[in-house]
This record gives sequence, structure tokens and C-alpha cells, in this order.
Amino acid sequence: MTTYYSTVSDVFCILIQLISCNNTNESNLTVQLEVGSFFEREWGTPTWFLIYTTGSMGATLLSACVHPNTISVGSSGAAVALLGAKCSEVLCKAREEIFSVQDKLGHGT
Repeated sequence: MTTYYSTVSDVFCILIQLISCNNTNESNLTVQLEVGSFFEREWGTPTWFLIYTTGSMGATLLSACVHPNTISVGSSGAAVALLGAKCSEVLCKAREEIFSVQDKLGHGT
């Protein structure tokens, strides 16, 4: 069983790689491959595909609303949606873990 801290550190390593790469297209492709394959193995294809496509469409729609005269593709938004989904999963599981410890001690409400 992996700890949540190692998963969070993996996510931060991917974000650092995205920020530190000089070529935008190369960094986007690298992050897409790493984030996509990592989360597809963890969550399964249907869940990964749902989060990825929803994030891509949401990023494209937001970009069209903010800059209506510019054509944009939301693949970077899809990668950020995957990272955001993982962060929310980690936070929810950490919260469940805290409350389950309190329930075991008899301090739960």
C-alpha cells in the first residue's frame, strides 16, 4: 500500500518538471505522457478518460470565454485536471483517515 505522501511527492515532481522545461511543446508532451499513464494505471481507463476529457473541454471553454478571439486547445488543462483530481483524492482520503482514527478513540461525533 502506497502512502499518500509519496503520491503527493510524485505529483509535485511532475509539476516541477513542467515548470523547469524550456520548450513548451516538449514539456507539455512529456507531462501528458507521464501524468496520463500514471493516473490511467492507478484509476483505470474509464475514470481517467472521463476526468481527462472533462478537463480538456472545461479548459477549452474557459479559454474561449476569457480570450474569444484566440484559438486554443485544452490538453494542458486536461493534465491539470488530472493533477487536481489526484490532489482532491489525497485530501479526501486524508480527511477520512483522520476521522476514522477519532472514531476508534471514541471522539467522533
